[in-house]
Amino acid sequence: MSEQNFFLAITLCRRYHTTEIVINHTPANGVVKLDNSILIKRCCASLTEDLIENGFSLSMTEYGLSVDKFN
Repeated sequence: MSEQNFFLAITLCRRYHTTEIVINHTPANGVVKLDNSILIKRCCASLTEDLIENGFSLSMTEYGLSVDKFN
């Protein structure tokens, strides 16, 4: 995800006080990738709607809801 899209996603997340996110998650294998990745651990439905309306894609992983934008 580009830096501009990363900051937009963070800006959207901070509007909702119940949101819990992880930035640049370190999986069990210990390999750290600094790729501006965002995982949502907990949030309200309004945040997911807001992210989708702004062109982000969401996918469920074993660690949480992964946020990405491909454009």
